[in-house]
Amino acid sequence: DSGVQLFNFYVYNITNPYEVLNGSIPQLQEIGPYIYRRFEFKKDVVFSEDSCTVSYRYEFTFEYQADMTNSQNSIDINETVTILNPGMLTFFNTMNTGFALANWAEYFGSLPAIKLFYQVPIRNVILGVTDPGLAEISFKSVVSLLLHTLFLYFVLRRKSIIKKKKKEETKYGLLNQASINMVERTGYCDRYDLRVLEEIWNTTNISYWSSMEPVYPSRETRNWPWKYVSKNDTLLVWHLPFSRKVNYTFDQVVHSNGLELWRFRRFVFIFSFLKCIYT
Repeated sequence: DSGVQLFNFYVYNITNPYEVLNGSIPQLQEIGPYIYRRFEFKKDVVFSEDSCTVSYRYEFTFEYQADMTNSQNSIDINETVTILNPGMLTFFNTMNTGFALANWAEYFGSLPAIKLFYQVPIRNVILGVTDPGLAEISFKSVVSLLLHTLFLYFVLRRKSIIKKKKKEETKYGLLNQASINMVERTGYCDRYDLRVLEEIWNTTNISYWSSMEPVYPSRETRNWPWKYVSKNDTLLVWHLPFSRKVNYTFDQVVHSNGLELWRFRRFVFIFSFLKCIYT
């Protein structure tokens, strides 16, 4: 567990689904927030023989926070809402052809393996909705099977929110509870690379960032308080795995959504290559 990570999710209820099929503009009811906490775990940790890399199984799951949600939202997570088939939503968004959408909606609605609207509990919208077409695909005609397969192929290539848990089951959801194999470099290996850099640059005074170290602007060797950082102050960062150094030069303070953000110009030095990016 890497600390408290809270996520707010909102869903939209279509209040006039049948009128939409006749060309009306969808009337959307925003419902939420529904608050989930994310937990992260590292399992099956194995270090390489030279201790330079570590591999592990990274897993994260979400847990519904009922008390926190109920204090902000009066609609229960088990209530039913009407949503557009996510695959159809993807198709319509990519078409954007105005009046033709009603004709396409009527066409897809006539296919026995495709359902335009889902009426499902809010919990399922967040965790994942099973495609009813795939659930009943064995009872459909060959033509319908081909059309539905092509349709799913089209949307699966364009939506990252679609997740497949089993070969025969496709779900559409807001949460992605995953398990991933990871490989990372260790601090031991970075210390070795740092000694190599010291030999190359003929110095033992190389300042760099790590998760537990203070930030050092280049104009002083001591830790510089953030409140004294001014325009064009530069922070030098060594990126050991890729043998490069990065200069973060303070540019200006910007404001976004009520937050005060510091913008830096990032200069990346890789041999003779120079790249400037705003961060």
